[in-house]
Amino acid sequence: VVEKVMTDRFDYKQIKLKKDERITINEFAIANPCGKYVVHTRGHLVTIEDGLYYDSWDSGKKKIDYYFEK
Repeated sequence: VVEKVMTDRFDYKQIKLKKDERITINEFAIANPCGKYVVHTRGHLVTIEDGLYYDSWDSGKKKIDYYFEK
């Protein structure tokens, strides 16, 4: 459901990572200082905007499975 809503309704592009490409949310935020992203990490979604991630707890050490890019 998340994938369909993000791609169809909000026009985000989904990028799936291979197992050896997976990095942490913190590493991803540092590597992407510009842009809007929604990242998925095992049952959890996190928003990253211009290099800062927004979550209700510090999920920075969690590995990303895939992400959506605006």
